[in-house]
Amino acid sequence: MYHMKKITYVSTLALVSLLFSCGGSDDKADNQTAQADTTAVQDTSKTVDEPIISLTEKEAKQRLKDFLKENKRKYKEYGSVEETNLIGGNYTKDGAMDYFYTVHFYPGGDFVYPTHFFYDSEKDAIRELDLGKGPDSFQHIIVKKIIEGKLIGSAVIWSAFSGEHAASRDVKAEFTIDGNKINVDPKFFPALYSAEKKVLQELEQMEREMMEAADAYNAEEGM
Repeated sequence: MYHMKKITYVSTLALVSLLFSCGGSDDKADNQTAQADTTAVQDTSKTVDEPIISLTEKEAKQRLKDFLKENKRKYKEYGSVEETNLIGGNYTKDGAMDYFYTVHFYPGGDFVYPTHFFYDSEKDAIRELDLGKGPDSFQHIIVKKIIEGKLIGSAVIWSAFSGEHAASRDVKAEFTIDGNKINVDPKFFPALYSAEKKVLQELEQMEREMMEAADAYNAEEGM
């Protein structure tokens, strides 16, 4: 009897082990299938990057015209548009072309006045820009190249004391756009203020010469 019970016990263990073994194989197979299904779902969820589309130069010019037209009441006070210059580059780092504009407005009188605008490809919008810190005679900038986060070109220092007497200097510099402000890299400030000093000296010389010429003319008339 004792011997028979032992055999039965061993056989039962073998049967249970076999059942668990089979069950484990099924679970493993189910897990592999689930993983395969998950991988398949993940693969199908991958999105294809959309191509980056930039405005052409022609489209950028038209966008500016539309912007000025939409804000006609404001820009009518600036005067008539005499000339528009623009340059493109990937300033906002999104891969699409941004555009920097200089519009020369003529309000009447002796001079035209440059105003800057910027087409931001990330916001798909144009905004007017103002000059940040710099000399009082810092009038506008000339952009030669646009790279990621930087404008490279010249700052124009300009002043006049009459319609016939004006002086200017172009100073090589680099700029950034912060909101609606054009900021000069501070390392170029010494050169800008030095240029302003030369411009003012030139105007003073013009004024002296004009006064001397007037005095000489009056002296001749008095003879």
